[in-house]
Formats: sequence, C-alpha cells, structure tokens
Amino acid sequence: MSAIMDIISGIVVGGLILVIALTALGTGMQTTANHSALEIVQLSLAQSHRIMESDLRKAGFGIPRQDQGQVFQVAAPSQVKILAHLNLQPGSEIPVAGVSTYDDIPDTLEYSITADETITLGDTTLTLYNINRRLKIASIASDSMMIGKIGNNDVFTYLDQWGRTTAVPAEIRVLEVSLRAFNPRVILSPELVMTGTLSSNDLEVRRREVRWLLRGSYSREARIMLRNLRR
Repeated sequence: MSAIMDIISGIVVGGLILVIALTALGTGMQTTANHSALEIVQLSLAQSHRIMESDLRKAGFGIPRQDQGQVFQVAAPSQVKILAHLNLQPGSEIPVAGVSTYDDIPDTLEYSITADETITLGDTTLTLYNINRRLKIASIASDSMMIGKIGNNDVFTYLDQWGRTTAVPAEIRVLEVSLRAFNPRVILSPELVMTGTLSSNDLEVRRREVRWLLRGSYSREARIMLRNLRR
C-alpha cells in the first residue's frame, strides 16, 4: 500500500514540477517574443525617421528665390509635398531607379500618412498608420514605397522663421516631424488571457490591457531647419 502511495505522490509531485516548468517556459517565451518585437519596432521607427529627415532637408534645394513661395505644395499635419531639384547635379540627387540624367526642372517629394489597421479594446481604439513616401522626377520617373508604420497621423508641424506655427506655405522655414510607434503584436499577460478578461466590461481591466499594449511605445522627434529657403 505504501508503495502505491509513494507512486501516487511521485506522480503528483512530478505533475506539479511539469506544470511549473511549462509555466516558466511559457513566460520566458512570452518575454523573449515581446522584447524582440519591441526592438524591431524601435529600429524600424529610427530608420523611418532618418529617411524622412534626410529627404525633407532637401525642401527648396535648387529652387530660385523668386519661386520659393511655391516650395510647399501641400502642408498638412498628415501630408507634406515639397518642390526640390532631386537630379540637378551628380551627388545632390535622391537615388531613384531608372534616373541617370540631370536637369533643372523642379521635382516633387511627398509624404502622406494613411490608416492601415485598427485595434479595438472595449471602448479604446488604437490605429496603426503607414508612412508613404513618393518621389517624382519630372518627366523621367517616380518611385513610391511604404517606409514604416506609426501610431499617430499628426506628424508634421510647420513654423515660420520666428518659430511660430503657420498655415501659410510661403512662410514655412522650419518643419517639425513627430513619430510615435507601438508594438501591435504584443503578447498579453497569461492572467489576462486565461481569465477571459479580454472581453471584460471592467474599465480597469481594459486600462490594463491598453497599458500592456502601449508599454513598448517609442517616439522620435526632429526640428528641421530648411536652410534652402532664404529668410
């Protein structure tokens, strides 16, 4: 009888050890996956920001002074379209496939922020946006691509030479770029999933879900002095 009890006790203890081990493994895998995803979000955001900052510094490049009032074709919080000579001379152009000649015709560079997907958590809605980049070399070629995903669509702020916000394109001398990103694929804590709280009507539970989702948020900001536009 004691042998049977020893066997049963061994099975119970072994089962508990196995459960603990599987729980630890699951938690470790969850943490690793979340950290990896957050690192990818951070690196992607930094890369998108570098590309945008480099591009937008070219606003007005090669445009005659008398025409600089037309450099900003569109100046909105979620869209900017500028004129610049992108293939004026070797070394000054932004590489575009198929462009190997140079001219003095103004080209256009455009960024637009468009909705990609929506994540709903109870009464909270989070939206991911695409950063769309389009170059158009006049009469030669154009190039469009999506360079990243962010969590805000109010990206661009326009300032005059005194640092005041302005809605007049001809007055713009400084461009502020603000990007925010989060990881939409975060693995929530096991207690949230196993207890069925993902559909809970409890306000505090939903707040905790949102905190989990946004705990890896990152931001990048830059104030770009448009040195090609004379004051």
